[in-house]
Amino acid sequence: MPEGRTSVNSEMLGLVRIRAFSTFCAAAKTKMYPLVTKLLCRFLEENPPQGLNCRMKFPFTTVCINRDYAAKRHRDANNMGVSVVRAFGNFAGGRLRYFPDDSGNGTVEDLDKSKSVVLDVKHRSVVVDSTKAHEVEPFKGRRYSLVYFTIPSWTKCSEEAKQWLTRECDMPLPKGKTAEEIWKIAMREHSQRKRNLPPWELKAPLERARTKAATTVEAKTTTKATGDARRIPVCGQTVPSEGVRAASLSGNGICSK
Repeated sequence: MPEGRTSVNSEMLGLVRIRAFSTFCAAAKTKMYPLVTKLLCRFLEENPPQGLNCRMKFPFTTVCINRDYAAKRHRDANNMGVSVVRAFGNFAGGRLRYFPDDSGNGTVEDLDKSKSVVLDVKHRSVVVDSTKAHEVEPFKGRRYSLVYFTIPSWTKCSEEAKQWLTRECDMPLPKGKTAEEIWKIAMREHSQRKRNLPPWELKAPLERARTKAATTVEAKTTTKATGDARRIPVCGQTVPSEGVRAASLSGNGICSK
């Protein structure tokens, strides 16, 4: 929790665990407003993370909605790991700093910041392993975020609860090997794109690459043009331009025809 805050604006939808009784059930707000949870499930289906298509539904049990929550560096405990994060709203900053090589040992404060990556999650569905350290950078404005994840031991919940969530909310609950394969694909795509930079940060390297390419082409063209200018075809023979100039100055003709 951020310093100076005693509470955060957060709500869990979908499947939740009641710790006091060690039981699993549909969240109270999901029971009250099942169509809201259904809408959020459809939103991720239509806006999947990189590497997945609409037919490969990302499996999850729970959706966390946050408002203006600049989470301090932490590791998720109530999470199996593979999660999708997406932020939206009128805000500046608020990117997600993530430690992909975090072994889980030691305190998160001791982690080397240089080994972290910064992910732009604004209007982007980004996959991370939430059991590894991560934090939200400072931001200004109104920031909302959605986190889709799977709670540990969720299979212990009743069949009635599973069927209700599937039927009323279209929740894509994990299904054995299929879920594992989809998670692997999503994480593989993420590992290949460790630094998910926003467009304006990608522009500078792109412009440098284009400038370098243009300079190379220009240099090759100039060299070719210079080489062609040094040899002039005269009477069916290719003669260096210096020879033509010297012959002209001496008054001697080159072609006897």
